[in-house]
Amino acid sequence: MGRPKKEHTEETPKDKGVFYFTTGCTLLDLAFGGSKGVLGIASGDIINIPGASSSGKTLLAMDMIAANKYKCKDKLKFVFDDAESGNTFDM
Repeated sequence: MGRPKKEHTEETPKDKGVFYFTTGCTLLDLAFGGSKGVLGIASGDIINIPGASSSGKTLLAMDMIAANKYKCKDKLKFVFDDAESGNTFDM
């Protein structure tokens, strides 16, 4: 029988004109937005990245900023709130 085709309705994210940010990794993009038929994280979303110390949370955030800065050039304005004050990168 196969899988039913997903119908595009007014609630489909593509119809809302929402911009999706890439994580810099296609597999993570699929994990964050793949079920919605899009890749990445929707603009305006607040995400929490849990993990143990030195697990790469800040590296993921820096990779996301770099990938989207490359993609959007000067149109991208970002705010990085380092709640744990563990960032040693020169921003």
